[in-house]
Amino acid sequence: MLKKWSEIQLFRKDLKNDWNELWNSKFYDNLKGESVSKKRYENLFVDQGEIIFASRDYTPLTFQEILEKHLGSDTAKSAFPDPVTGGWRKFAQTKIPKKITKKRKRPEIKIDENQHQKKGGKGWLNKNRIKRKKSKAW
Repeated sequence: MLKKWSEIQLFRKDLKNDWNELWNSKFYDNLKGESVSKKRYENLFVDQGEIIFASRDYTPLTFQEILEKHLGSDTAKSAFPDPVTGGWRKFAQTKIPKKITKKRKRPEIKIDENQHQKKGGKGWLNKNRIKRKKSKAW
C-alpha cells in the first residue's frame, strides 16, 4: 500500500498513462460491435483480447474503480474525487465566491430630429427612435 502523497501521484500518473494507451490502442471488432484490448495491462486488470467496450448490456471499465482496487476506497476518494460526483472544479465553483463586477450602462445615443434619416426615415427602427425622442421632450 502506498503511503506518501508523491508516491500516490506517481502511481496514478503511471496508471493514467496505461489507461490512455489501452483506449488508444484498442481493436474495434465491426462484426460484434465491441472494442477489444490488444495487449495485457496488469495494473488495469485487463487481459489481452478482453472486451473493453460493447454496444449492448455492458458496463465499461471506469478509472475510478481501478484506482479504488489499488489504493483502497478511502484513499482514492479523498485524494482524487470522481468528476461525475463532483471534483475540485465543482467544489471551487460552488464554495468559492466569484468576483462581483459592476455592469456598465450603455451611453444613450442622442438623436437630432433635424439629422438626416436613413432611407428617408421610412423604417420601423427610425420611426420608433423618433417617437422615443419626441416623448422624452415633453
